[in-house]
Amino acid sequence: MPPRDAAASEPAQARPARGTRPPKQSQYADAPATGFFGRVAESWRMAGERPSQTVPKDQRRAARPERPEGIFGGVPVSEIAMLAGIIGLTIGFARGFDEAERTIVISAAVVGLGAFEVTAREHFTGYRSHSFFLAMLITVAFHGALALGVGGSVGNSPLLILVDIGLFAVLAWTLGGRYKRARQGLRGGAR
Repeated sequence: MPPRDAAASEPAQARPARGTRPPKQSQYADAPATGFFGRVAESWRMAGERPSQTVPKDQRRAARPERPEGIFGGVPVSEIAMLAGIIGLTIGFARGFDEAERTIVISAAVVGLGAFEVTAREHFTGYRSHSFFLAMLITVAFHGALALGVGGSVGNSPLLILVDIGLFAVLAWTLGGRYKRARQGLRGGAR
């Protein structure tokens, strides 16, 4: 007589139909919150039991300062200038850089001036920080003016690139501090 398995002596369990699986039950469902994943699971369970603590939408908008008005009042001159510059860039690139070099340069300058006006207005009134973008625009303008004024070969100079990096860092730090002071002024703090 062959030896019997311990598994064979247990009563047979009903097997699911072929191609289906029984629902999987987590072995950690009632486990105490131990370890990182246990604490995460516990926090998820607790979050589902608590009422939401979100701030209503109308109160969130009341806390945000108003967007500063443009220098031309309600007329969006800077935004229209950026749109015109983008259209000019599209036309210039479609014609080719050799034929439309002047159009591309002027259009890029118009887009840059429009973007500078909008971001500077928002930044210096404390509405939104644009420290890196303003520092980048000023650095690119400095680099371009120097390369055009002195000559094209100086534009690729490693020394000028180091000056650009230093100028960008100083401008970003200075503009960040200026934004913080403007933001404190909006909140009623000391200027």
